[in-house]
Amino acid sequence: MNKTEKSCFMEDFGVGPYIVYGAGVLGGNLASNLYWQGFVIAFGLMVWIGAYDTLFLDWVLFTNMKMFRLEGTEHMDKAYHQKWFHLKGAIFPGLLFALIPAALVGLFISLMG
Repeated sequence: MNKTEKSCFMEDFGVGPYIVYGAGVLGGNLASNLYWQGFVIAFGLMVWIGAYDTLFLDWVLFTNMKMFRLEGTEHMDKAYHQKWFHLKGAIFPGLLFALIPAALVGLFISLMG
């Protein structure tokens, strides 16, 4: 089969559009996978930082050691011991706002890949 016979075969059976479509689907899946990988890694990192901030800094360090507190708030012992307040703050605005930079990181990773 020579070159012209191969091109006639592709034209007769309509193989060309399927090859182009298949390449587009595979490329789209690759970009989608890169997006989700970047998103999950960035979101996981922000969740880890938020958990560290809430569980260690807010619940242990600032609560028990007055030398780490902000100047002028040394007298606010009850406010520093409100664990539920800090946990709600980490969940609602913390995780919600973490979605935005995670989505941007996923977009940048998929565009670079």
